[in-house]
Amino acid sequence: MNTDPALNGRQRALLDCVACDGFATIEDLAEQFQVTQQTIRRDVNWLSDPEPAAALSRRRKRADEFREHRVRRASAHVPR
Repeated sequence: MNTDPALNGRQRALLDCVACDGFATIEDLAEQFQVTQQTIRRDVNWLSDPEPAAALSRRRKRADEFREHRVRRASAHVPR
């Protein structure tokens, strides 16, 4: 059983499932975990990243930069 604290319960179970069976389709996993295929794809992408914590940090940084850009852009259009 995978006990990595960076993983959520579904991701741990997904790893355990694939480790036990050796193979699983996205469709089967989505049905088993009662989530969309896109959710399973995101989990697989996350799990296949060699440094998932670094990837999360990059995503958060991009999201912060995007929000900052939107605020600057919106404030530029405010009539004074």
